[in-house]
Amino acid sequence: MKAIVLTAYGGPEVLALQDLPMPTPAPGELLIKVSAVALNYANKLIREGVYKTPGVPVVMPGEIEGTVVAIGQDIAGFAPGQKVTGVANAAFAEYALLPAATAMPLPDALPTGKGLLSRACTAELLLQQAPSAASVLITAAGTGVGLYAVQLARLQGKSVIVALAGDERKKQLSLLHGATHAFTYTENWQEALPGIAGEQGIGLVLDATGGDLAASLLPFLGYQGTFLAYGNMSGQPIPVDGTLLAMRSIRVTGASIMTVPPDTQREWIRRLADDALHGRIDAPIEHFPFYQAADAFRHMEARRHQGTIVLEL
Repeated sequence: MKAIVLTAYGGPEVLALQDLPMPTPAPGELLIKVSAVALNYANKLIREGVYKTPGVPVVMPGEIEGTVVAIGQDIAGFAPGQKVTGVANAAFAEYALLPAATAMPLPDALPTGKGLLSRACTAELLLQQAPSAASVLITAAGTGVGLYAVQLARLQGKSVIVALAGDERKKQLSLLHGATHAFTYTENWQEALPGIAGEQGIGLVLDATGGDLAASLLPFLGYQGTFLAYGNMSGQPIPVDGTLLAMRSIRVTGASIMTVPPDTQREWIRRLADDALHGRIDAPIEHFPFYQAADAFRHMEARRHQGTIVLEL
């Protein structure tokens, strides 16, 4: 089978298309014929050696979508030909192994790539951390998690949904998907936010940027507001004013989909896949052929993408 192999740590050029043996499912595992692989910022950090692998060469982990072709022993509830999604330890390949315990069934009618819903599950998790917040501010709102968060906040009836995006295209995309207000990072959102949030301030901030930008959002939170970090694209720590946190009883925390039990994720996937199938949620997918993985990484790192980048087989 063909696989994208990380041959060394470095830039996109260290990725190579190679022939590898077909994996065999062990007890409790499914063999999946992969139709799509989601490109994630974490894959960039793995490729660069920031997130360590056991060594190189290696096929990177990631979120896949595909169909079951073989079933290991001691498995019930799955059948050959069934469409599934999940996180595979060696994802960037024509065939991958998924633990049956974490594999998520998908509707057969869902178009290729639309079942890569881990970003939507992350958005669901984030919004559940402050369910009573009437207003939410979302950074990186024109890409994966942020765009799903905008849509789910709309479906939940949030009265104020402020989107911060990297450029005008992503700003317009967030408005199209339900943001009530949207700005690029270079616009005058600091001046506009007090009038948008009112005296009560913003109830929930979802941040993927980190660093000084994240710190600049904290003063706009209201009493008992929540600041939730789910990424750190800047790579910089967030300088926090302890006095501000204490005076307003602000909660600063983080969240990761990796902490959510598989049964809960499976229920979310079932609901979110139905939402996607019937058009209640949607996010742009930028498709790259599987063999153009290096180009897809370059596209992501240039921040030119909207929604999710998918390698399609």
